[in-house]
Amino acid sequence: MVGKCANPVCESSFRYLHKGKLLVIEAQFQTSNPAFPDQQRPIYVWLCETCSRTMTVAKTGGRVHVRGTEDA
Repeated sequence: MVGKCANPVCESSFRYLHKGKLLVIEAQFQTSNPAFPDQQRPIYVWLCETCSRTMTVAKTGGRVHVRGTEDA
């Protein structure tokens, strides 16, 4: 569940879908049980209105992180 803005320095709490951007990223999850193969699952990330103007979310090397749009 999304509780707050994905920007680690932002304290905004998630309240409404129309306030900010809700992003979905497909991620590969590895399991240690051979009966259950690795699976693709969505990760839901929310950026508040202020942060979504200057930031985006990226997946690099299997890790999801927030970066400024000027870094894109």
